[in-house]
Amino acid sequence: MVAVPAGAFTMGADDGSDAEKPAHKVGISKPFFIDKTEVTVAAYKACVDAGKCTVPSVHRPDIAEDEVLKFAPMCNYGTPGRNDHPVNCVDLGQAAAYCDFIGKRLPTEAEWEYAARGTDGRKYPWGNDEL
Repeated sequence: MVAVPAGAFTMGADDGSDAEKPAHKVGISKPFFIDKTEVTVAAYKACVDAGKCTVPSVHRPDIAEDEVLKFAPMCNYGTPGRNDHPVNCVDLGQAAAYCDFIGKRLPTEAEWEYAARGTDGRKYPWGNDEL
């Protein structure tokens, strides 16, 4: 885990999607810790095996069957050779259940963006340029 100090940053963006607008100052009043790497398939599987998490899949009440068939092969869980890959196809409830299983919590939206952007205001965690 990585320690993230309390501080302030600009959250959102004026040139992004409507969900990001407007850019505004946000203060993080308490320091927190955040995992440095993604949760692996193997780590998430331990939660499933313990009966505390459900198997990841492409799912939503409004997703069409053809979309499920299209995107399901992209899910890492259950795919041979991907135990060390990040688990994907996990929804918010599944992520929260996993955090509870390991004695942690999900970051707030503001904490996540603060940790990802850093105090220098970069657009992406790796800098300002798209990959």
